Amino acid sequence: MFESGFDLEGALVSGNDLIINYEDDTETEYTMTVTDHLNGAALYQLGFYEEQGDFEFYRVAIITDATAETADMFMAGTIGNDTITGGDGDDLIFGNEGDDNLTGGLGDDWFRGGGGNDTIDGGDNGAEVDTVSYFDADGAVTVDLGIQDGTTSQPVGGGMGDDILIGIENIEGSDFDDIFIGDAAANFIDGDYGNDTITGGAGNDTLTGGGGSDTFIYQSGDSGVDIIKDFQGYNGGDVLDLTLLTNAVDGDSIGSFFNLVEADGNTTVQVDADGVGQDYVDVVTLEGETGLDLTNMENDGNIVWTTPET
Repeated sequence: MFESGFDLEGALVSGNDLIINYEDDTETEYTMTVTDHLNGAALYQLGFYEEQGDFEFYRVAIITDATAETADMFMAGTIGNDTITGGDGDDLIFGNEGDDNLTGGLGDDWFRGGGGNDTIDGGDNGAEVDTVSYFDADGAVTVDLGIQDGTTSQPVGGGMGDDILIGIENIEGSDFDDIFIGDAAANFIDGDYGNDTITGGAGNDTLTGGGGSDTFIYQSGDSGVDIIKDFQGYNGGDVLDLTLLTNAVDGDSIGSFFNLVEADGNTTVQVDADGVGQDYVDVVTLEGETGLDLTNMENDGNIVWTTPET
């Protein structure tokens, strides 16, 4: 059992050793190795007092044969080509190395395909949401949730291979400068560290840039109202790229096209596409941000919104 403030991050088989990865509430990473302990498939139960103070049990299934099917599990594959299928619960599924086929089944499932060309299928879960994570990539990754036809692979980068995604709603990024694009669903996209570029897409998305100077891009036709959880509104901070929302050009006044509304400790950015200043619609809410000024944000580079005149 692990003491308070730890989150389980992964498990890996190396020879006969079980390697368990976890981190504390400062995001410091730790590794525990159980040596000379495996000679076949295995099932472990680990207890964590997690960051929020809740005690959680994880059942860790180490898959050493070609195919396994379990429920309510933390499942870890091998360096080979594994097929792992989750059950009706909220599964954590690690493919590790190899060209893996990972299927979540029902529940809110979390996948880490690892190296290799993986097929990751969250399933047609209705209200459930599934997450793909590239938290331990060794370079920048690129993922487009709009490409989920079941056959088209994406060159993810960062040593993560070319993955086929199906039924995935959420993304967790790496420590590098990632590029993420959402789809029409209500996505949750977490850039983690690095200077990330995030396009939420049409749904009511929840976005987190994480550490670094991140850019959030909005396009005409994105009908949702997003929430950015950690927008940093200062010189050298994060950027809202609103260029595609208006026909504004250099020399136009930012106040004719955009408006800021404060409520409940948050700031919502509104846009009037034609610049008349009468038909504002909500675009994004900057959670926890108040006291912002459009002109200052423009001068500090926190808003990009005009197209140079030709």
